[in-house]
Amino acid sequence: MNVTFDHIDTYYLANTLMPAQLRHEVKRAREYIDSRDIIYSMPCCLLWSHEHTHLTPDVYGAIFQCYDFDYESYIQCCRDALKWMSNAKIKHEPETKRKPVDIESLKTRLDIVTEIEQYTNLRKSGNNRYLGRCPLHEDNHPSMTVYADKQSWHCFQCGRGGDIIDFIMAVEGVDFRRATSMLEST
Repeated sequence: MNVTFDHIDTYYLANTLMPAQLRHEVKRAREYIDSRDIIYSMPCCLLWSHEHTHLTPDVYGAIFQCYDFDYESYIQCCRDALKWMSNAKIKHEPETKRKPVDIESLKTRLDIVTEIEQYTNLRKSGNNRYLGRCPLHEDNHPSMTVYADKQSWHCFQCGRGGDIIDFIMAVEGVDFRRATSMLEST
């Protein structure tokens, strides 16, 4: 079975790999074409396995023996991904390098009660404990508890909980990096 690469694979590569990795993959694919050695860690494994995530890397050897990968179309796919990435940088503002975030100092600087009160009303219930309706789901009664002394929260209805970063990730639907940058700006 012959496997070729198309625009969907180009998009996947551009959103998965860094430019240096793509250039390295073009070089490795060229080396494969020249030597015809089986290279098990080619991203064509990555492309194929993103739909078959139950497979482990040691299974790829058997896969490569069953499929005939078109390395020329793979090289073109990598080059198109590089081109797409460079064009995207021209259209968008260049990203500024972020300095590393000290997570522990961020957590100690912020008060979890103050941050969560921006999303739901909390009432004091005991020593260092606050109750409120969970903003992650429809909540008829207060099922979320915020522990000010531990700087953590837990919803007893949906079972979610964690620290302030976990809360922002859940309520805003963002990843860790975006959540920390949102908290840094407060």
